Amino acid sequence: MKVRVPRIALICISLIFMGLVLLVPSFAINYEEHLVGLWKFDGGSGNKIKDSSGNGLEGGIEGSGKWVDGRFGKAIEFDGKTGFVAIPAHANPTKAIT
Repeated sequence: MKVRVPRIALICISLIFMGLVLLVPSFAINYEEHLVGLWKFDGGSGNKIKDSSGNGLEGGIEGSGKWVDGRFGKAIEFDGKTGFVAIPAHANPTKAIT
């Protein structure tokens, strides 16, 4: 037994699907608007970590951190005991930083 779907039903289903596909990007959140700092840890030299957010919150390598080759460019390797990156305080924090 053949099942025949009317042409109008296929058109309606296609339009609904296209509407959903086009609607999803409108729910995207602009994280850059609220971005305080972005540290990619791929600078590769010195003891400073560049802030890619444009807010100038440059971090500094403290303790045992050293630059090594990473999966994508450079990375920082720590000994797990004394190394860390110090980030300066933001001048006007409005919410918790995670």
